[in-house]
Amino acid sequence: MRIVTSELWMKRRRLEILELFRSQVYARTPIDKPEGMFFEMWDLDHEALGGEATRKQVAINLTGSPDGPIMDLLIYLPNGPPRPCPFS
Repeated sequence: MRIVTSELWMKRRRLEILELFRSQVYARTPIDKPEGMFFEMWDLDHEALGGEATRKQVAINLTGSPDGPIMDLLIYLPNGPPRPCPFS
């Protein structure tokens, strides 16, 4: 379908593109976390980036087994953002 108006773009094509991003770029996560999965924060620095941010490093054990797959996650959160921050 050819999009010729902004109304068609908002009602049809924009939604199609967002769905493609959700399904092909970002993927979908399982509804429940896998059995045995756990998280362990192994580093916390409230003065990262010269005091501008808090750094958290988290190990995500995907199976609960000590020799199972583990994924490391690095998070920087702004300290004292001027407005509400969705991740603080």
